[in-house]
Amino acid sequence: YINYVNVRVILPIKINAKQRINDMADDQVISICDVMKNDSLKMINKLEAVGPVQYQLFSDIYIDHLQFIKKMFNVCLMSEKRFFDKLNISEDVLGNIKSSSDHITKIVTDQIENYSRWMELYAQVRVVGMESYNQYTTVMMEVYSTTLNSFTKLNK
Repeated sequence: YINYVNVRVILPIKINAKQRINDMADDQVISICDVMKNDSLKMINKLEAVGPVQYQLFSDIYIDHLQFIKKMFNVCLMSEKRFFDKLNISEDVLGNIKSSSDHITKIVTDQIENYSRWMELYAQVRVVGMESYNQYTTVMMEVYSTTLNSFTKLNK
């Protein structure tokens, strides 16, 4: 009979993990569940720590990108204004250009709004999916726990 919950770890492992085990008192028993829990929490905590920083970096990149585009269009606008003002374009042609520009602007802004709504729905689907997966995992962990308890009873 082997108690899998409290087993002294004697495996070929990386130096830092091995050193950690060697630093422990000889009489201390390492629980596999504690090792898994502690190491899992370290990974989760690391993800929680870097996530906001990454989102902020992407936000900064996005803002810088938009500022660059605004600056580029302003430079082009100044150059084009000097050029087109010298051409003496008629009011009718300018009206048609304005009408076309308004039409294109509406199409692009509608596409941006549609994409934004799509991303919002996508995020909602992801959240619902994670909630569903969480419920499924909870049920599976209950089954797993019941199965382990059954084996424990058989081994006694």
